[in-house]
Amino acid sequence: MIENKLARSQQKYKTALFRRRIIERLRLQMVTEQQVLTEFGISRTLLNQWNRTYQRYQLVWCGAARAV
Repeated sequence: MIENKLARSQQKYKTALFRRRIIERLRLQMVTEQQVLTEFGISRTLLNQWNRTYQRYQLVWCGAARAV
């Protein structure tokens, strides 16, 4: 069962895995942008940066998988 609530992680928000999980939840619309901003006290600019980084690595990963 999928909850529409962010679980507080013991990890710091600076880790790549944590950032990736947050962005994936946003993209799947499991949480709203406002929930993330208020829950973790981050700026919209930082969230956009995480999203760009996620997108860049997803494109690299998907491109590499297709080439094989």
